[in-house]
Amino acid sequence: MGIYAGFFEGVLQKLNAPISANNLNFFNEWAKYEKSNSKFNTLNTTLNKPGATNFNSVGVKNYPNLETGIEATADTLKLRYYKPIVYALQNNKAYSYYQGNQDIIKALNTWGTRTFARTLNVMPSPGSTNGTTIPTAPPTVPTDGKKKINLLPFAIGGAGLILLVLILFKKRKK
Repeated sequence: MGIYAGFFEGVLQKLNAPISANNLNFFNEWAKYEKSNSKFNTLNTTLNKPGATNFNSVGVKNYPNLETGIEATADTLKLRYYKPIVYALQNNKAYSYYQGNQDIIKALNTWGTRTFARTLNVMPSPGSTNGTTIPTAPPTVPTDGKKKINLLPFAIGGAGLILLVLILFKKRKK
């Protein structure tokens, strides 16, 4: 029950992601919020596998052995909902990459770990790193297939909203 030796390393191998301090740090932080008591299922996945039994009414599984739990967790992470997490793991992203990353936060909410998602959604205030760094390549979204809008100011909160209003007001005056 809890975190099994070799569990995260096995999941990372199945995801073709490096076994690194960055990746293990992310998984260990996530596991703190899962507080798993299910057998061989550190991140509380609900994916059914041969020999699995229900741990709770939500459908979190107990797995018969470590390998089945690793396989179930990796297979769940390979689902389309969790692509941002797998991308970050495969690219050995530092923990700061996850903070404020709305794609990661959405994926964790889909997984069901909302308290961890809320924790990651709190970004440091501008000028204060609190031991973290704001990503140098801010998240962007396409607006017309060509142009992209930088989302970092919006993720920062009130200051970002003020910045947006000033930019829009300035464009309107022209």
